[in-house]
Amino acid sequence: MSKVGNGRLRRAMYFPAMTALRFNSAAGAFGDRLKERGKEKMVVIGAAMRKLLHICYGVLKSGRSFDPSLHPGT
Repeated sequence: MSKVGNGRLRRAMYFPAMTALRFNSAAGAFGDRLKERGKEKMVVIGAAMRKLLHICYGVLKSGRSFDPSLHPGT
C-alpha cells in the first residue's frame, strides 16, 4: 500500500473498511471478488477504504441517505 496521501485519513478508514468487508454484503462481495483475482489482504482493505470514501462523498454531495440497492455488488 502506498504511503502517499493523508495518513490520518488512512488510519481513520482502516477499521471501518475491515468492518464493512466483514458485515456489509456489498462490500464483502467486492472484497471476495478482489481476493479471487489474487489481490493481497492489504490491497483489498485499501480498495474497500477507497470504496467507502466514494460512497460517503456521494451521500454528502447528493444529500440523500445511503441506498444499498445502488451498490449491489459494488
